[in-house]
Amino acid sequence: MNKEILQRANAAFNELKTRYDKFVNVGVDNWRGFRFIFDTEDVQKCNNECPSCELFQLVNINKDQGDNVFSSGLYSASEKDKELFGPNIYLNCKTFSQYQKCYSNWLVEKTNTEEEIDEELNLVRDFNIIYSREENDWQTLTALEREFKKAVVEDAIKRVGEVKRETIIRLATKKEII
Repeated sequence: MNKEILQRANAAFNELKTRYDKFVNVGVDNWRGFRFIFDTEDVQKCNNECPSCELFQLVNINKDQGDNVFSSGLYSASEKDKELFGPNIYLNCKTFSQYQKCYSNWLVEKTNTEEEIDEELNLVRDFNIIYSREENDWQTLTALEREFKKAVVEDAIKRVGEVKRETIIRLATKKEII
C-alpha cells in the first residue's frame, strides 16, 4: 500500500484513539477508496443502532480528510452489499473475521475471470493492519496481517470449483499471500 496513505491513516488513527479506547483491530483497505476497517468492542456487539454507538458518534464527527485520498469515516452498505457482506449498515464496521469473509465471499461469488480474481487478490494483498490491541509491535502486526490474508484465500479455495481454486492458488502464491 502507498506509504503516504499509511502515514495519513496512522495520523488519523492516532487522533481517534485519543478519544475512543474500544479499538480491537484496525485495518486500512482500498476497496471503494482508502478507508479504515474498524473492529471494535462496539462492532463486536453491533445491533445496527448506529446513533447510540460510540464509534459511530466519533467517526461521524471526523468524516473525510478533505481530499478523498483517505477517509476515516464510515462507508454505507447498500442492500446488495448487505446480502453479500452481512447486515451491518456500514461496510467498514466489521470484525476482522467478518471482513475476511467479505473478501472470500467476493472471490467465491463475484469473480469469474482470472483478471477479476487478480484484482480482488490485489486488494487482499494490499490490506494493512495498523493496530491490534493484543499485538501492537510491527513484526507481530505483520504476522497477524499474513494470517488474515492467508485465511481469506484458504476460505475461498474451500468453497470454489477446481478451475477457480487452481487460479486463486496460483495468483495468491505469486502475490505471496499464501
